[in-house]
Amino acid sequence: MPFVDASAILGDSALHVFLANRSERAAAPVSIEPTGVSVASLESGEILTGPGPKAENSWESCDVVVARPFDGVSIRVGRARLKLPPMSVAALTLKVE
Repeated sequence: MPFVDASAILGDSALHVFLANRSERAAAPVSIEPTGVSVASLESGEILTGPGPKAENSWESCDVVVARPFDGVSIRVGRARLKLPPMSVAALTLKVE
């Protein structure tokens, strides 16, 4: 059963990709190969994750689950590849040509 959900929006020169890995244990390999355009570079990336499925923020620990910059994307031959950590949500903006 696949654990990655994805959506994307193609703009003039950017592809905005939103990914969620629902697996509690396994990182998920993701390949982004858009039709009709080539991925040129990663413009920005952000990931939201925590140490486990029951992780939560509280007044005492307000930075357990936080968004962080994400640059773990490799670009080769017009494609983007990454490993999405378990229990994470990522937002990427890719420059396309």
